[in-house]
Amino acid sequence: MIIANKAYEVGDVIEIEVRIDRQGVYNLTSISDFTENETIDSYFTKTVEVSTDSGISYTAPVEVDNASISLNDVTVTALNNIIYLFKYTVTGIQPTEPLIFNSLQIDGTITVVRNKQIVVYSIKVTGEILLY
Repeated sequence: MIIANKAYEVGDVIEIEVRIDRQGVYNLTSISDFTENETIDSYFTKTVEVSTDSGISYTAPVEVDNASISLNDVTVTALNNIIYLFKYTVTGIQPTEPLIFNSLQIDGTITVVRNKQIVVYSIKVTGEILLY
């Protein structure tokens, strides 16, 4: 059962969407999050899927941590948004307290061509929890 940003049972999934509206080549350098009540026995498994066609289709899920960011160099076409869909799944044994997701931030750069010149921007975005 999910209530707002709290997951109560093994298998519960909290989905966080990060949407960026800019054409270019993305290079993500870090992912940081803030959660509460994770233990060795009860924790979130974190995966991400990427869409370059405004959410019509997504890549296969990839497990995510800062040691293995495999989201680099995603090319986005001019008419589409890029969407990172993070899924936090309660794993392990039944938690005695709800696992709480507070925030997610991704940092990196976006490289674009503007007036025949390559421009690199820093990006820092936060995710929003999807409530169904």
